[in-house]
Amino acid sequence: LGGPVRPGTLDPATTLILASPDAFVLDERQVDLIARFIEDGGRLVLASTSFFGDVATSLLDPPPVLGPVPDANMAPLLPVVETAGVTSLSVSGLYAWSDTGAALPVVGADDAAVVAVASIGAGRLIALADPAILSNAHIGKGDNAAFGLAVVGAPERPVVFNEYVHGYGGDSAIQAI
Repeated sequence: LGGPVRPGTLDPATTLILASPDAFVLDERQVDLIARFIEDGGRLVLASTSFFGDVATSLLDPPPVLGPVPDANMAPLLPVVETAGVTSLSVSGLYAWSDTGAALPVVGADDAAVVAVASIGAGRLIALADPAILSNAHIGKGDNAAFGLAVVGAPERPVVFNEYVHGYGGDSAIQAI
């Protein structure tokens, strides 16, 4: 997305990826639209170290809680669609949840989780405590690439990256120069 989330910009047949967004970019209306998108059948891959306040509160009650990161390999805890073909994930070692709140922990180790999922209405939230899992530095390690393919859903499902949360789009994008 090259702009803020607005009515009609999110098709529930797609997967929306929000990676490390700036909490101040998403206003209450956008958070509500994202929640409705998921409830209507959309998939949200939310990769954030902070789980950025308003989105977390809108989607999960209670939200995940950051905790200590174990010195262990991160592996699937449950056989869900998002962990198909995954035996281990490479992580930064900086972020994990001690409690996944209302979400189901699906990848982790030693009382910590780095991936949690939740069914919300007709849709699905896939939350990553450690955005590095899908980063350029880690995508080629462990089963991170297979995980990345699994979390976006069926091969025919379109994937949309919301770059607006990083300042791209509108008056701050390259087209503003």
